[in-house]
Amino acid sequence: MKLLPSRYIFCALRIATAMRAYGDLIPSNRSAVFWLCGWPELLGWKRRIYWLRVGYSAKKSCYYLWGIDSAGNLIIVEIRSSRGETLRDPFKSLTFHLKTHRDEHAWSTRELRAMWRDCLRSKQKIGEIASTYEHEIEEAFVRRQAAGNPPPILIVLVSSARCDFRLSDEGLKNLLFLETLAGSTRVILRAINGKFGVRGIRIRCWSPLPSASSTRSRRRRLR
Repeated sequence: MKLLPSRYIFCALRIATAMRAYGDLIPSNRSAVFWLCGWPELLGWKRRIYWLRVGYSAKKSCYYLWGIDSAGNLIIVEIRSSRGETLRDPFKSLTFHLKTHRDEHAWSTRELRAMWRDCLRSKQKIGEIASTYEHEIEEAFVRRQAAGNPPPILIVLVSSARCDFRLSDEGLKNLLFLETLAGSTRVILRAINGKFGVRGIRIRCWSPLPSASSTRSRRRRLR
């Protein structure tokens, strides 16, 4: 699993001084989506990311983001929350998603460009897209096509205050499966939270270290 550097963003609040709050903030999944859409650099990815789609899965109770970076890599982020020490199996839905996209047309530039065009039409109605931004995304699609449509970068982003997590046996199994299928450098676990202060919110995003939740799993990993 790939580890990325920690990132911090300061966000000023438009709240009267008397109403300010202090202390830690664990964002909702929806709030984490807003933060990531506003500051994709929080992921710690070394290239610029352009978001193509934002969605919500009621069945899986999670938000997801699809994007493409300046080199043409597809970035898939699933956003979850965890307030305890056990994360169990955060990779399950990504595993299922990857299994269902293993045909020769999976992750194709044509498919992603169509997705982007749908998003572009909706955003143009409210004037959100600049021509320079649109041109940069088209260049990223050209680079992706030239690279042969490589497998996606799979990221699980967890809203939490913890620095590490315990994974269930199934969680470790699915992590290893994703690393085998997509490559160990294309699977990433990130955590995000915030902290209220005098000047606003300090948003932090980092790479926690997952560990096995059972003795059996720990022994298996040590072999």
